[in-house]
Amino acid sequence: MSNGTSVKGGGTFRFGLLLLAFPLLLWLFLLVVLPHIDLFLVSMRERISYG
Repeated sequence: MSNGTSVKGGGTFRFGLLLLAFPLLLWLFLLVVLPHIDLFLVSMRERISYG
């Protein structure tokens, strides 16, 4: 009657998987978000024309 969660070390496996996935997910999130933040700041900056 076990559902597979009572396997010895199951929590350790899940923690290890999250530990490995976190840098990848963080990198993908920053790869998408940082350029958009930069574009937003550039678009909000006041443009000063010379001449």
